[in-house]
Amino acid sequence: MAQIEETQSGLGSASEGLPFSGLPTRTTWLAGLAAILVVLAVCLVFWGPGMEFPTTVSTSEVATNGGGSVTLTKTVRQVTGNAIDEAVDWLTVEASWLFSSLSDGVTYALVFIEDVLKWIPWPVIVVGLALLSYAVGRWSLLGFTTVALLFVGFMGLWENTLDTIALMVVSVVISVSIGLPLGVLAARNRLADNIMRPIL
Repeated sequence: MAQIEETQSGLGSASEGLPFSGLPTRTTWLAGLAAILVVLAVCLVFWGPGMEFPTTVSTSEVATNGGGSVTLTKTVRQVTGNAIDEAVDWLTVEASWLFSSLSDGVTYALVFIEDVLKWIPWPVIVVGLALLSYAVGRWSLLGFTTVALLFVGFMGLWENTLDTIALMVVSVVISVSIGLPLGVLAARNRLADNIMRPIL
């Protein structure tokens, strides 16, 4: 009997720690509903139904050659787009040394891997990828990989396939070299995790 009471008291204390125990009470819900109704009433009185977002930042009158004038408006979207375009242009000019070196490095890696793959006889690549497929998915994947590679080769697309493989290898290496350190940092540092999680 005492054991049952201990179990029930343990369940009670555990339920107190559940996140559902922190839900707002009925009074809080009613206060939130009242706030929504007040905002609705104010909007209907001053702007009416079908209220649109105020997207215009500024308006200006520009004189035309015919003696009239034209009203030009700038929206939030235009201002934001112009700011982003200017930032990208500035970054492209000021950090061209970085982008050039990255581009040169990626191009060198791609060309090197493509040359190595094109140097290897095609039956070796087919057999190697077929065995790798067998290790991952057994006979069905081995058969599919072999047939698919032979089909691509007989269609005259073998060099394009090797170019794609080289691109995939370089992409995976770049992704892992960036993602792995960031993952370790996020696992060990709560601030870094809190910053990266919404972005991801």
